[in-house]
Amino acid sequence: MSTMRRLTRSTTALLLAGGMVLGSASGALAQAQEMVIPLDSLGVGESTTFFGRTAEVPFTIPVPPGTTPEVLTGTFQLPVDFTGGFVELYSGGNLLASFPLAAENATAGVEIPLDQVEVTGDRASFTLRAVMDVEGDQWCREIPELSLLNGSVLYSGEADAPETVADFLPPILSTLSIYVPSDPSLPVQQAALELATSLESVYRASNIDIQILDLPGNRMEPGLPGGSLERQIVFSGTGEPGIELVNGGEESAFLRINGEDGQVGDQARLLADPILNLTSDNQVTASGFPTQMHTFREIATLTELGYSALTAEGVGQPTVYLTLERARFQPFVESADLTLTGAYTPLGEERGGEITVTVGGNVVDRFPADDSGEIDRDITIPGNQLGRYTDIAVAYRTTGDVSCGTTQPVALTIDGESSITITDTNAPSQAGFQAFPEGLLPTVDVAMSGGTAADLSRAASILTGVQSLSNAPLQPRIVSWDEAVGSSNPTVFIDADGNRMGEIPRHLAMTDTTLTPMTRSGGGGGATGEPGSEDVDSARQLTMSEDLSAGSLQAVWDAGNARMILAASSNQNPVQLDRLLDWLGEDTARWAGLQGDVLVQAGDRAPMEFQVETQEPRQLIDRTNLMIAIAVGALIVIVAIVVLLVAIRRFRR
Repeated sequence: MSTMRRLTRSTTALLLAGGMVLGSASGALAQAQEMVIPLDSLGVGESTTFFGRTAEVPFTIPVPPGTTPEVLTGTFQLPVDFTGGFVELYSGGNLLASFPLAAENATAGVEIPLDQVEVTGDRASFTLRAVMDVEGDQWCREIPELSLLNGSVLYSGEADAPETVADFLPPILSTLSIYVPSDPSLPVQQAALELATSLESVYRASNIDIQILDLPGNRMEPGLPGGSLERQIVFSGTGEPGIELVNGGEESAFLRINGEDGQVGDQARLLADPILNLTSDNQVTASGFPTQMHTFREIATLTELGYSALTAEGVGQPTVYLTLERARFQPFVESADLTLTGAYTPLGEERGGEITVTVGGNVVDRFPADDSGEIDRDITIPGNQLGRYTDIAVAYRTTGDVSCGTTQPVALTIDGESSITITDTNAPSQAGFQAFPEGLLPTVDVAMSGGTAADLSRAASILTGVQSLSNAPLQPRIVSWDEAVGSSNPTVFIDADGNRMGEIPRHLAMTDTTLTPMTRSGGGGGATGEPGSEDVDSARQLTMSEDLSAGSLQAVWDAGNARMILAASSNQNPVQLDRLLDWLGEDTARWAGLQGDVLVQAGDRAPMEFQVETQEPRQLIDRTNLMIAIAVGALIVIVAIVVLLVAIRRFRR
């Protein structure tokens, strides 16, 4: 087994099946491959919702060269008040197919043929139009939701092997294996981390599995060839800088990146740059490629954020939905000012209406509809209500007699020029893991106490995990441990043995038999040093009767240096840290679901997450201790007086 732990990022499995199809004019049977790929791995998502009784949803799916999308399968889930309906398939403006939704227990399985849809380049585009049948004659549901669940696409054919550097990265990529020498140079380590995070960003929607491995026996090629939707990249660590495609056109094709100085980073950056499509050769040398830096915004319109067609229509409650991604703005947000403009259908005298704005399910603004039909509101959203992704809904609620087929629908439109203005602050409003990814943007230092290839793999596991939370590019920069300790830059610390964790702020101290969760200081930060120091006088402690192996990942606000840090360590048991990181990589939802400050892998138990307690200000603690001391002293005096009185009575008797 390789000395480097395999880095596992969650991916939805590709179901590969061999099938028999009819051959050409001879009628002979030939072997062909089929691939069944879940929509989630195609960047569509686990489920797709059709809003309204009649709704259209566009789809764009990747098509690997050499393959053809044949069938979309899945299950439509209908609202209980609807008996069925039908679905139409459109592509290139043409109706290709129409079929009924035969509902049973509010679900209907579908097989939608895709072999005639329009394919441009490596993308297939089509639209599904769904119409639902309502139960009853004169009743309608306001916002019915039809959902496509468990969707997958069957592809026929076999993905072509790359023949040029430009063809190396396919539109669908299930696994990327990055190989480095067992003792990689600093430029190679830097380039490998940049490559891992940049391609994680490129393939984020398809749940790519990225691995960093050491070269077997220090060879210059992988041990085994990858599959049709897998790619392998080797950093040789030697020679003149450049990229070469080895075994082009064959199943064993892989990419080799040569070089040992700073130019090796240029080669890695080329692979995530659009100019890669121009490299129609099997060898290329890149130079002058700058690092991709994330630019924070203070203000942006909805159009600039990518929103269009913000219009809804319905009989009674049309709603426009938005999602605000915090990482697109400032690192630490104190509040967001939403300037909302738009229009709605004015109502007659017999009907009334109200417009509400909800943020994360909480109503933050409401106002009555009037004859103007115009929206012009300024809404302030506190920073603690802004999660990593925040859902915003603008709803137009009407009153009066509403019936299907007779009541005129009303419309609601939000202008694309509506804007969001951010007021930043110098500390995160969300603690712990919820402060990521923006807490590590745009550039994050990476400090490894050992600097081994295994540490590099652990760092890549953490960085790709954080990168999976957002498309905002994360830019890693390897620095020495000593430089990182006193830095004000956000930092990922890798201390697999745990020997140097006492040098940085942390929320959990670990020894062979003791786990000590430490309180959060009054400034919100972690504690530095050993438990029992001035900063952690109220720390809890858990002591085992025998040795306990544990690994941890800690998200800490370093108040002294005004930065977020992410620290990975163990109590002399690196395998436990590796188990924890592997567990995180098994499911894409696990990184997104982290809510606390510390994730711990102890013994054979499943990883456990917890939040640290916030330490009260020391003045309050001292005052409280003083009051307790006075109370205890008074109690002692009272007890002494009682004892003395009893003794006097006995003496008099």
